[in-house]
Amino acid sequence: MYTSILNHEKPTVERQFKESVGSALVRVISSEENSPLMEEFQLAHQHRSRFPWLLESGKLPGEAKKAGAVGAFCEALASYVPMPQRREEGVTRSLRQPLLAETKEELTKAAAVAAEDDVSLWRFINGIARVSLDHKDADVDQLVPHIQAALAQYCEFRTSGTSPDPW
Repeated sequence: MYTSILNHEKPTVERQFKESVGSALVRVISSEENSPLMEEFQLAHQHRSRFPWLLESGKLPGEAKKAGAVGAFCEALASYVPMPQRREEGVTRSLRQPLLAETKEELTKAAAVAAEDDVSLWRFINGIARVSLDHKDADVDQLVPHIQAALAQYCEFRTSGTSPDPW
């Protein structure tokens, strides 16, 4: 077990849950119906990667492996807060261009790395627990809507924390 200099144990997440999250992420990325969401996600993480104080930049000490899409997936999972379902009648997301196979492959690789990040997954577990979903019993089908919602929230808050002037 790893203990930090602050004498706190790093959380560990069960292998089965990591695999379920990884499979759910791949399902979301691969689904054509999620192409608009994934395009928005890609734009959001590209925007946020320009700011050196954000995880996605890869410039935080000790966090270089979480640059780009990996950091974006970690942030999306870690910051997920279940919200009441909103009905978006008459609202459709349109693709400016379809996701390229290379882009899907890149996002799939990044998702696999993010699905191994115990800290982000531990925070995601806390999020899904708010809607009484026990991570030990959660299967891929139950996780997909939460993954979609986490990615959508990430996109909605893409400018959060990007101002160089906090005041």
